[in-house]
Amino acid sequence: MTKTYDNMREEMELHEISLGRAGSTLFFAAQVRNNGKQLEQVLGKAKGAFGSSKTYVKVEDKLDRMADGMTEMANALILQRKMIGSLTGLGLSAALTQEKSDKETKKLMKGRRR
Repeated sequence: MTKTYDNMREEMELHEISLGRAGSTLFFAAQVRNNGKQLEQVLGKAKGAFGSSKTYVKVEDKLDRMADGMTEMANALILQRKMIGSLTGLGLSAALTQEKSDKETKKLMKGRRR
């Protein structure tokens, strides 16, 4: 069976839509990975600041190091929020890709049965 121009155009549009959605999924996945790596680094700094406060004798020095650790913890919370946002985008993008792919595939299959 030969394909008509309209059938070929529909298939190309399906591929273009799929590539666009796959690209957004990959973008959000990269954001999650990057935010996760940054989160690990910031939490490591906080842990180091809290741990080093034990070595100081003066209370002022200990408080300074603990304040540094708390600042890093606040930064970690911000990164965690960004990571959750990216995870939400990733899940939504993946769900939309799957839903549209299923609908378009069924549509194409109906056209071939005729």
